[in-house]
Amino acid sequence: MFNQIPSDWTSSSIGALGELYNGLSGKSANDFGVGKYYVTYMQVFRGGSINKTESGLVTVEENEIQNLIGFGDILFTTSSETPDEVGTANVFLNHSFEPFLNSFCFGLRIREHSILHPHFAKFLFRGNNYRRKVSCISQGSTRYNLSKKYFKKLKVILPPPQQQRKIASILTSIDEVIEVTEQKIKKINDLKTATMNELLTKGIGHSKYKDSEIGRIPESWNIEQLGSSLQQLPKSGIPSGMSKLDGIYDFFVCSKLVLKSDHCTRRSPSVLFSTGGEAAVHFAKSNYAYSTDVWATNFTDPLCNEFVYWTLQSKIEYLNYAGFQGSGLRHLDKNFLRRMKIATPPLNEQKKIAEILGSMETQIITIQQRIDKLEVLKKGLMEDLLTGKVRVKVEE
Repeated sequence: MFNQIPSDWTSSSIGALGELYNGLSGKSANDFGVGKYYVTYMQVFRGGSINKTESGLVTVEENEIQNLIGFGDILFTTSSETPDEVGTANVFLNHSFEPFLNSFCFGLRIREHSILHPHFAKFLFRGNNYRRKVSCISQGSTRYNLSKKYFKKLKVILPPPQQQRKIASILTSIDEVIEVTEQKIKKINDLKTATMNELLTKGIGHSKYKDSEIGRIPESWNIEQLGSSLQQLPKSGIPSGMSKLDGIYDFFVCSKLVLKSDHCTRRSPSVLFSTGGEAAVHFAKSNYAYSTDVWATNFTDPLCNEFVYWTLQSKIEYLNYAGFQGSGLRHLDKNFLRRMKIATPPLNEQKKIAEILGSMETQIITIQQRIDKLEVLKKGLMEDLLTGKVRVKVEE
């Protein structure tokens, strides 16, 4: 780790930079839902821009003493389930409204923005140097809290103002590219959802429809019960806890899967289900192995595995509601899944529908991989620029 800082940089305690203030106080559940804007815990925790759209509403009377957030204020989470997430920060950089702050966060109002530039602060308080220090002072066992007494004593290192602005400009430019790229994913996702709904109910090129027990479907389609062509694959015996994922659609998977394993490898395309917690369905195209909390299946003629995957993806909320049982740790009801009925086109049309949707998902994965590379680049730059290991040039 780079420990030395440039000679023209300074060190300051957080408490010396400004005044801390608390979030909303004295509020009950009945006060929320209408009224004036307030910044939520998740807006602070997630980072990114803070806007009205994602803000909450709270009733605040004219004579109440509550703290409004101002431009450039640094907002911190007070507690979290892990010490690594306590004191997560975001900076309010919006001139269009003055919201309140939620009860589970606190704010820091900087005395002089010439000492700590707001746009630089956004990255400073997300950097590794700050995170390492704040994690050390978190307190708790099941839930971790932040002591403001010790928090105010934490030291941060500050470049001269011109360098702060330059560093912020470099890192902001990467953020902007990431944001634009994320918008591309959102657009394709929206298009994929609309296309999925269209193809899985109306098919490709149909003009005649009929009523069925699960709704109106093309005349040439049938209703199939999943259990009639479902084959359960033997357990692979891989212990739970492995979470490497590569080559499965749905890259936001939460199930514990391992692909390209040297033992107990399956080679044919399969549909996989998480067996505990919440419904999750995945499609493995190539070699894979799977842990003991995953149910691996194959579907045979008249069903195409990939088509079944997309059909169940479109019904994930229903599957989560009706297909899982238990009040504590919920488990997949496999008999419910076997009894479940879906609308099915002829096999060739199933494959065409799956190909169209799979192509769109592949686009999303490719773009997400681009974002991942940008995030790695940004993380490395933050480490170098915020410690002075790499110096920026500024115009005199």
